[in-house]
Amino acid sequence: MSGSIPQNSAQKPKKVFLPFKFPEHTRDMSTNKPIHDYAQRIKRNRHNIQQLPNGQLGLQFLDHLSALGLSLGRISKCSAHIPILFRIINGADIKTMTKTDIEHIVAQINSRPNKESTKADNKLLLRKIVQYAKQGTCAKGTPIPQK
Repeated sequence: MSGSIPQNSAQKPKKVFLPFKFPEHTRDMSTNKPIHDYAQRIKRNRHNIQQLPNGQLGLQFLDHLSALGLSLGRISKCSAHIPILFRIINGADIKTMTKTDIEHIVAQINSRPNKESTKADNKLLLRKIVQYAKQGTCAKGTPIPQK
């Protein structure tokens, strides 16, 4: 057994060097941090909505959705779609829109190069915003305006 190195049971474990460094934000593995940070997204989208024509109506609509008890994720999704929708509407008064005006907006939504699910989300949001503007609410059971 000559030539063998005696093993000392009190040896320190070897350091393992990784070929990369972990970013600082990944070292804190606490579970109380939000993954998606919907509140920050909503705040950013509210700032964008505020600068658009009909922006005040959009902000009131988001507050209404919050009052109805929708989740932050759902409100975040709506707040992301509102600027796109308001750019298509292009400053027209939503309270006085007719059926032909809304059909024209739906045709523009359908001609966009988005997936069908995104188009469906935009059309549903358009219906809910028009419903909110004309009826004052978009809660379940609220009639859809006919004019």
